[in-house]
Amino acid sequence: MLKTKERTTGKLTPEVKDELDSFKAVTRNLVINAEKVVEEMDGLCIVCGQTEEMAEKYHLLKHYLDYLGRFCEGEKGEI
Repeated sequence: MLKTKERTTGKLTPEVKDELDSFKAVTRNLVINAEKVVEEMDGLCIVCGQTEEMAEKYHLLKHYLDYLGRFCEGEKGEI
């Protein structure tokens, strides 16, 4: 959690930047694994059939994971 000084000045200390970069790296790995599972589910949905609502929710999930992955790949120290 950001300390009061970092919140009020908008500047991150090197320690906080390192923690943020570590958090983003872990999150990115989770996103990669989640995307693999979603791709496996895609194959299952094709075989089993899917409703229009399920297809929309699946598309939304892929969109959210893609956005999160791109956020985590951003420049080091960037929020």
